[in-house]
Amino acid sequence: MLNGYKIIDADSHVIEPPQMWSRYLDPEFKEFAPSLDMKIKGAAITHKISQQVQQVGNQQMMQAHPQAYLNRYDPESHVQSMIQMGIDIAFVYPTYGLWLWA
Repeated sequence: MLNGYKIIDADSHVIEPPQMWSRYLDPEFKEFAPSLDMKIKGAAITHKISQQVQQVGNQQMMQAHPQAYLNRYDPESHVQSMIQMGIDIAFVYPTYGLWLWA
């Protein structure tokens, strides 16, 4: 709650752990799943993002949410960030999963 108002984050994102795909995806779809190095069928899925953009993005995330960044955006750090920002409820969407199939 912030200044007496309940706060809803309507566009929160989770960064899926890379091992999630190999652990939980049905076998017939595993060849389409990102690998730990973020490739699908051997092709990099982040190739359109330059190193400079990745570095700047990482720096901005480290500055904005250092604890979450250092904890690799685990669920506890997400909840702690919500508490710090006064967010009561969040709608959480996939990040890579949404990007891959959108």
